[in-house]
Amino acid sequence: MEKLPEKQLVILAGGVGSRLAREGIHTPKILLPLGTTSILEVLIREAIRENFTEIIFCLGNESSKIIEVIRGLKMDIKTTFSVENKPLGTFGALLNARHLLNNKFALLMGDLFVSGTNLGGVFTFFEKSKAEICLLVKFTDHPHDSDLIEISNFNRVAKIHKYPHENSVLDPIASAGVFFLDRKTLDGFPQGFTGDFTENFLVTALNTHSVIGVFHQGVIRDLGTIGRLEEFSQESLGQEGCTSRSIVFFDRDGTLNIGNGHISSISQISLTSWAIELVHNLMRTFDYFGVVTNQPVIARGEVSNEVLEIINKHLEKKILGSNKKFDFWAICPHHPDSGFLGEIVELKTFCSCRKPQPGLLINLLNSFHVRSNNALMIGDSISDLVAAERAGIRWIHLVNSSKNNDCSHTELFNGFCVEPHAFSKSED
Repeated sequence: MEKLPEKQLVILAGGVGSRLAREGIHTPKILLPLGTTSILEVLIREAIRENFTEIIFCLGNESSKIIEVIRGLKMDIKTTFSVENKPLGTFGALLNARHLLNNKFALLMGDLFVSGTNLGGVFTFFEKSKAEICLLVKFTDHPHDSDLIEISNFNRVAKIHKYPHENSVLDPIASAGVFFLDRKTLDGFPQGFTGDFTENFLVTALNTHSVIGVFHQGVIRDLGTIGRLEEFSQESLGQEGCTSRSIVFFDRDGTLNIGNGHISSISQISLTSWAIELVHNLMRTFDYFGVVTNQPVIARGEVSNEVLEIINKHLEKKILGSNKKFDFWAICPHHPDSGFLGEIVELKTFCSCRKPQPGLLINLLNSFHVRSNNALMIGDSISDLVAAERAGIRWIHLVNSSKNNDCSHTELFNGFCVEPHAFSKSED
């Protein structure tokens, strides 16, 4: 049997669980029950499913009890233990295990539920990147009481806004509690250092290291409080893992259809000379294929959903003929700017789906249970590429117009630029 490449996962589970203790629960958080299983078993199973070869448990409070349970599980993965002699905080606990760490490793908090997350795929993405630290991030529905992650135009983590904060214009992006690190980022900190991973390391690391953010797949839930435990859905335990299937996403305007401004009629649909050949070639290679497109004409009140569907079906038929269909059409109808006659006010808002935000891509990956590293985004705009990279997806930039015709100056790394005329031309 072929030996898997080494992938090391570090789990921080040394805290006393003060939030739960105040509610009368003194069981270590990682041993908390979830139906007929526990957080611990869920984490180990996900690590195995994601092809990690070793788990390092950083332990403190009730370490002997946790070690006994782990050894009793006898799961097929190497387990190593680092036990602190005194409380060191989440960052101090990591430093305490420094001598055990590989050059690259994944890190997560021991009070998380994780399932279908593609952690192994993101690990590979991180190894390919030039970044020294990668944060898994998520869109949060409670930004007012969360630490918010500010991400630059080219997917670099620019700043961490610690709670409490008053900046209401920040995108509602928060840490998911999972990280990927290069061991050298820990250099300079003395053994025995006591501190919090975010406050005492991550916030300052932004000034000295290259840090990127990737939006997570699957389910990641913080179960460190009674309320979160009670809200936890048992259905999440049955979350299907990622498969080996593949998917390709096409942008619409400028990629399949010649960019004619805001399209409001089928008379404005005119295929690019490469559209048919491009789609037909890739649909033979990928298991799923479809279109991901920003359509602000909906929010602007210029086109109804019904008319947009007619336009899209017209384009689909011109590319695929009458006997085939795209597996999906994923559309963002939002637009952040106001002032248009007939605009739909409720669609004039921040959303997670308007590229360069990766919401549509993440939803499709989860729906089809495809790993982000088995996906490809084809687009002509920098926003297509940034959305892809924020989701950990490879991209191809079609350099076909004066807009964003050179992405070589950006910090994006997970794709390449091509002249679309490299694809065989087809008749419109």
